[in-house]
Amino acid sequence: MIIINKNSINTVALTLLEKSEFPNQYTYNLFLFENAETGEEKVFTGVKYTSNNQRYEKFYITESGTTENLLDGLINITGNTAQWNYKVYESLASFDANNLAVSATTGNIIEQGRVLVKGIQNNNNTINDVYL
Repeated sequence: MIIINKNSINTVALTLLEKSEFPNQYTYNLFLFENAETGEEKVFTGVKYTSNNQRYEKFYITESGTTENLLDGLINITGNTAQWNYKVYESLASFDANNLAVSATTGNIIEQGRVLVKGIQNNNNTINDVYL
């Protein structure tokens, strides 16, 4: 499970190498968050800050509450639901604004699960913690 705190830099550790088709090569990762209630999708790259551990990789995902830079792990999660699912895809090529899509990956899902969003929206609506 990924836990995202609103208006925060979040550290996420994922075991991506276990299902990688390219375990001995540097790969790029594409995150797909999908809102289970509305179907809204958020596609972005996380900022990888460690990959020298064979058990897990760590990423920064920043939830800004206002702006986005989807190529740099800066996202804005709107609404009052904490019900999100995620998938992580791998790619041998880096992403840019023209290919930030699942179709630009190998299609191999190397991790999937739930996202728990915690915190307060800017409009003072509370997002309730939902534990699954």
